[in-house]
Amino acid sequence: MPKVKAPGKEKEEKEDKVEQTTKKEEIIKEDTEKTDQNEKAKEKVDKKETLLLAPPKKTPQPKDETSEKVLAKEEPSSSIWTREISVKTFIVSHLIILIAGLVFLGGLYYILNEGNLPFFNSHNLNNYTPVTSEPISFNLEVTNPEDDLLTFDKNIVISGKTAPEATVIISGNNFDTGSPASQKGDFSEVVTLTTGPNIIKITAFDESGNSKTVLKNVYYSEEKIQ
Repeated sequence: MPKVKAPGKEKEEKEDKVEQTTKKEEIIKEDTEKTDQNEKAKEKVDKKETLLLAPPKKTPQPKDETSEKVLAKEEPSSSIWTREISVKTFIVSHLIILIAGLVFLGGLYYILNEGNLPFFNSHNLNNYTPVTSEPISFNLEVTNPEDDLLTFDKNIVISGKTAPEATVIISGNNFDTGSPASQKGDFSEVVTLTTGPNIIKITAFDESGNSKTVLKNVYYSEEKIQ
C-alpha cells in the first residue's frame, strides 16, 4: 500500500519549495544587478580613458587680416627682385663691353699710327743708343810699359791716352793710385815695382759711368844679366 502524506505536511513542503524558489530568484536578481553595475562602471572607466588619450581639439583662431597685409607689404615680390638683379647685370655687362671696345680701338690706333709716333719711329730706333753703352769716342790706350816687359829699374812710368778728363786708376802689387787725364786725354804716373812678376791694372772711367780696363805684366829683376 502506498504511503499517504498528511495534508499538513504537503502544505509545508509546498511552502518550503516556494520559499526556496523565491530565494533563488532573489539571488539571481542580485547577481544580475551586480553584473549590470560592474558593466556600467567599466563603461565609465573606458570613456574616461578614451577622453584622456584622445588629443585635444584645436579651436580655430580668427585670421588677422591687418598682419597679413603688413607682411605682404614688407616682403618684396619675386618678380620685382628678379627685375632688379637683371638691371644690375645688364649695366655691368654693358660697361665691360664698352671698356673692351675702347681697349680694342686704342690698340688699333697704336698699330696704325706706330710709324708716326716720335719714340717708335723706325729711324729713331736705328739711331738710338742706350746711355749705359760705351761711346765710340771712349777708349783707353796704354803706351808704356809694354806687356810682358822685363825691367831692372824699380820705378817705371805708366802712360797712355784715354777720354778727355777721365779718371785713371792704376793698381799693382804694393800700390794703388789715381789721377785725372788731361783735356787731351793724356795720363802719366810713376809706380814702384816689387821683385818678381808685377800685374799692373789700368782702369779709366768717365762721369757717365763708362769704363775700360787694360792689364800689363811686368817682371822686375834686381840682378842685371851680364
